[in-house]
This record gives sequence, structure tokens and C-alpha cells, in this order.
Amino acid sequence: MKKVWLYILFLYIQLSAQAQSKIAEDYYVSAFNEMSDMLAGRDNLSIKRAVFLAEWAYYEGKLDYYIDFCNEIDRIKTFIRSFYTANKLQTYKTGMQMAITSYMVSPYSGNGYTPYTYDFETFSIDNEP
Repeated sequence: MKKVWLYILFLYIQLSAQAQSKIAEDYYVSAFNEMSDMLAGRDNLSIKRAVFLAEWAYYEGKLDYYIDFCNEIDRIKTFIRSFYTANKLQTYKTGMQMAITSYMVSPYSGNGYTPYTYDFETFSIDNEP
């Protein structure tokens, strides 16, 4: 009797794993289809939306376009513009690039005092601060 239950449990685990991978694949197919519609002219072309779709598929649909993506871009944009103005970077032709670079590589309140880094060893999102 124990063997039957073990077999049923094993079968259930196998089917669950297959269902999970199918669900993950569905997010990529959905993202691809939406990007394809953009390129074919059936939907508005948006680089912003296309970048979001790639991230959305990677995170298996756990991101919200407006809350997690658009609002975050607006927050960062506001910080960088304030930084640009406060440091009088408008006097330089490359002032905005300087502000963006500073945001990316130096610790400021706008980036949580944590510059952006990339883990070249594991490539895993789990290692982010």
C-alpha cells in the first residue's frame, strides 16, 4: 500500500513540475505575441512596453506594468532631473548623461544608496541587494 502512495506522490510531483514549466513558457509566448503585434502594426509600438514584457515573462507575470515599471521609471526620472538641476549640470552639453551615470554608479538616496552592479559569476536575480 505504501508503494502505491509513493507512486501517486511521485506522479503528482512530476505532473506539477511539467505544469509549472508550461506556465512559465506561456508567459514568454504571451510576451512574444504582444511584441510581434507591435512590430506588425496591430498594436502601438512601444520600446518601454517591450522591455517590460521581457521582464514580466522572466518573473512569470509577477510584475505590474504601471506599479512596478512605469511608476519606478517616473521616480528615477524625477530624481535624476532634480540631481541635474541641483548640481547645475545644465551648464555642460553632456550634463544629463553625467546625471544618469552618477545615478547608476554612485550611492544616492534615489538609488537606495546602492549603485547598480552586475554579478558576472551567477547571473542570478537572487543575488541583488
